[in-house]
Amino acid sequence: MLYWRKVVSYSVAVFAAQFLTGFLEGLLLPQSTPVLFSTQNVASSLVSLAFCVAIFTHLALNQADRTLEHAALTALFQLVLGMLLHLVLPMWLPTADAAEVGLEILVVVAALAIGTVLGTKIRNRHATRAEA
Repeated sequence: MLYWRKVVSYSVAVFAAQFLTGFLEGLLLPQSTPVLFSTQNVASSLVSLAFCVAIFTHLALNQADRTLEHAALTALFQLVLGMLLHLVLPMWLPTADAAEVGLEILVVVAALAIGTVLGTKIRNRHATRAEA
């Protein structure tokens, strides 16, 4: 059984983590350079990756049934939220280029893979210890 409330909650958490990382980057750091893999962009992506991995790990720890489906739907729903924001934001702010959007998609996909594997391994290790 899929728990849609959980999918939506974790999607909003991933979205908020990425949004806050980008917001703080824009607020605290000087205007980014046009180079995609500049130190500032890489650092921001690593911070976003760390937050998103933690969220997907938490999801995998607390979702023993159909873990990968929940995590994948969480990532998909978050990406849809991000794309909707990307369509609305040009009304108020300059738009991000396609390469930056692609980099953030890669961050979410990497966090999905790393966090789900990590959370599942930790959950299984705790289950094995409890059985012993």
